[in-house]
Amino acid sequence: MATKAQKTDEHGTMTPARRGELLDELKECVEQAQDGNEEALSKVREILKEAPRLARIFVDLANVAERSFVKRFSGDDPLVQEALPPQLKAKREELAGWVCPTSTDSLPLSHSTSSQSNLFVL
Repeated sequence: MATKAQKTDEHGTMTPARRGELLDELKECVEQAQDGNEEALSKVREILKEAPRLARIFVDLANVAERSFVKRFSGDDPLVQEALPPQLKAKREELAGWVCPTSTDSLPLSHSTSSQSNLFVL
């Protein structure tokens, strides 16, 4: 039987060898769990508990959420199914460049000419 890789380095960080070992084990267990193997599913839970970052290799939460949104929003309309993802991508790119104003920044709520202006403070 092969020996397990050292789990952590001198800084308490998981070693690359251990991460690779867990990834290989996780791939195998995921395949078995998808076939209904409860013991393999339990092992998947154990591995993800030890190395939660490995879950991102298998599941991109943002991508899953977007696909679910597109499916629910578009229904059976193929035009919406094809048009919505590029629009969402463009909105993500637009928002990625947006910088939130600090709490000291104020935005006018109206163009009132009165001496008291209405301000919205973020």
